[in-house]
Amino acid sequence: MMTAISAQQAAAQGKQWAELRSAGSWLGWLEFDPATATNQVLVAALDEQPLVPVVVSPAGMSARSRVHEYGGGSWCLFANGLIFVNEADQGLYLVTLTGDLQAVPVPQRLFVQPGCRYGDLVWDELHQRVLAVEEAHSSTTQEPVNRLVALALVTLPGQPVQAERHLLAEGWDFYASPTPAADGRYLAWLCWNHPHQPWLSTTLQRGELDNAGALLAVETVANPQQAEVSLCQPGFLGDELWVVSDQPGAVALSGKPEDESYWNLYRYLCAPSVASPATSLTASPVAEVVHAQAAEFATAQWQLGLRHWVAGADGVVASFFQQGEAGIGWLNRRSGVFESLLSPDHKATARYHSLCWNTHSGRYYALRECWDSPTQLVSWDLSVAGEDRTAECLIRLDIGPMPQTLTRPQRCMIPAPGAAEQTLFGWYYPPTDVSGNAYQPGLIIQLHGGPTAMADSSFDPQKQFWCDRGYGLLMLNYRGSSGFGRRYRQALADQWGLTDVDDVLLACQYAQAQGWAQPGRILVRGNSAGGYTVLRVLSDDRAAAAGIGGGASLYGISDLALLNAHTHKFESRYLHWLIGDPVMDAQRYRQRSPIFRLDHFRLPVIFFQGQQDRVVPPPQTRQLFEALQARSVITDYVLFKGEGHGFRQQKNRATVLQREYAFYQQLLGADADRLN
Repeated sequence: MMTAISAQQAAAQGKQWAELRSAGSWLGWLEFDPATATNQVLVAALDEQPLVPVVVSPAGMSARSRVHEYGGGSWCLFANGLIFVNEADQGLYLVTLTGDLQAVPVPQRLFVQPGCRYGDLVWDELHQRVLAVEEAHSSTTQEPVNRLVALALVTLPGQPVQAERHLLAEGWDFYASPTPAADGRYLAWLCWNHPHQPWLSTTLQRGELDNAGALLAVETVANPQQAEVSLCQPGFLGDELWVVSDQPGAVALSGKPEDESYWNLYRYLCAPSVASPATSLTASPVAEVVHAQAAEFATAQWQLGLRHWVAGADGVVASFFQQGEAGIGWLNRRSGVFESLLSPDHKATARYHSLCWNTHSGRYYALRECWDSPTQLVSWDLSVAGEDRTAECLIRLDIGPMPQTLTRPQRCMIPAPGAAEQTLFGWYYPPTDVSGNAYQPGLIIQLHGGPTAMADSSFDPQKQFWCDRGYGLLMLNYRGSSGFGRRYRQALADQWGLTDVDDVLLACQYAQAQGWAQPGRILVRGNSAGGYTVLRVLSDDRAAAAGIGGGASLYGISDLALLNAHTHKFESRYLHWLIGDPVMDAQRYRQRSPIFRLDHFRLPVIFFQGQQDRVVPPPQTRQLFEALQARSVITDYVLFKGEGHGFRQQKNRATVLQREYAFYQQLLGADADRLN
């Protein structure tokens, strides 16, 4: 009989790669290691084949931004060095690169401003400076202040490199994606105001720069009225400003409702402005769709620094999702045709991200996630013809011994009767060989956070942990998830705690009809917003009849009014869209808060909570646990010291699996000897 992956193995193998960057003769990326709960910066020399990545950030430091709490864009790379945000003090640190990566010097503290966080770092080669989003926290202001800043590198004889801070833009509630033009004439960025989230409404602006890099004039390129249009990932191609946009009506997609739109690639032909100091221009350039496809060429911008398309000498390479499946293609500049770049084994691909292009090598690069292997760094040479354009895997993330058996996910499309003819999407992982079991453990429905996030089929040893123990696993993209078009993404407007709950119950019916589950043996688990949906499901009077037997809430929300009062700036108006006005709709907040539905809880639940969680305060979760305990509801509570909103430490990740598995085994009357 096969050996199941242990909780310790599943937690230890949870390494991740992110934020691939390219400059000069270097490639670099971040590696999250749960053993140390840190992000290390890895750099490899492109001239060295095979690639040999070297850790250039010192032990004890973690490259992690805390802007918007979720961070992103934590580092940037240039020809002879890199700059990263140190998690502990949110300061910027400089690492000088030479030909010998084994002799990388200790990072130099470049710029630290007490109370300020930095993220979305982008290197401006022409002006020798790093562009960044600055988030200034102060006891004198109710909310942090966000700005765009530039930190110019200054070298004086006999002194270490200094950074001079220059303010570029302020006045909007949020900023993101500073993007310089190659010729140094322009700078583009995104901005938006409350109550919007970046996946609902953003504005694209462009500033004209003088020779020193100072802004002369600013024009609004797209969405000046802050309509419901989400723009993201801007970039310059000569005099054209490209961006991913989900604006409706710009292109008709055959067979789709008129109100449907997707994150597609657009370009704006902006006439040069007549710059003068203190002048703010408002332009109305025409948006031209570059490639129309019923697919999403972006994901919800929960983090900064995301990149799903990149321009190179041969054209634009862009990745996308189409009904949950990953794709990638090449927009040939000469022919204007969007050509597929899928490899022969493309069915194994879960997603592509962190796209970049390198002038030195003339190649395109990306991180590729698959269902059956850890992250790969892949590359394309588009100057060649034919089959040679398929992706070449340069290096794979090493997680140690792979599980003996892997469960292949199956894409499922669940009909949603009466739900505006929409289909629910998900990934089903069948249990591995359970012939030696005298019982059917059950089905786990896993709910992602956000709630505007997305569950894909990327390799995750924690998924295998459950399948190895005979559980089926359904990763559900309930309505409101991103990756399936704007209409699907907006389905939770005023409906959070209702539509997502209905979708879980629909998934239960579908799973039983498919023979994946038996009544009473369906379990629901979720983190953050997913944890909230778990609690709403378990306090729904229809849950038991739908076949649900219990669940697990990982730092899930239980009191919506409390969350609205104490959450951080980035999400401080999100509940207005998800639920309603907190004053006028106070009763709605109360009705949908699990803490006020105690008499409806009948089903068992286990809680996992971080002691330092600033999004879901620990007393909120503890209060619900104790109230259920007093009502004799089967429940358990695990508090992790040193953890926030999300568990990063390897030992704690393992504990979650162990305690949750033991809890489920007790509920289902299974053999407890299988716990490991």
